[in-house]
Amino acid sequence: MVAGGTEQEALYTDAYQKREGTWVCVSACAIAPGT
Repeated sequence: MVAGGTEQEALYTDAYQKREGTWVCVSACAIAPGT
């Protein structure tokens, strides 16, 4: 969902690293096709 409240399909990816025995999300990205 985008800021205007409409739904938008997007490609989503994220990256995790294990820190002190716990998995932590270190980055995330959503890319709307065609933009």
